[in-house]
Amino acid sequence: MTDTMNQDISVCVRAVAGKTLLNIKQLDSLKAGDILQLDKKIDETVDIYANEALVAKGRVVVADNKLGIVITELIKNGVD
Repeated sequence: MTDTMNQDISVCVRAVAGKTLLNIKQLDSLKAGDILQLDKKIDETVDIYANEALVAKGRVVVADNKLGIVITELIKNGVD
């Protein structure tokens, strides 16, 4: 399939480590140094999206003093 696709098309890739829900008052009161507690535990995988589709899961690593993601699972058709 990728042999015939235009491989020069840009895709937005993002890794989501977790989520939290805040009301407007809580959001407005955030300041530097505050900690947001996310819904995932430290050892859980992060979700990796290409545009808005879930494409993989992975774990956070440090590589050359930068954050990175090791892919641990590929998701077919946005469903795991």
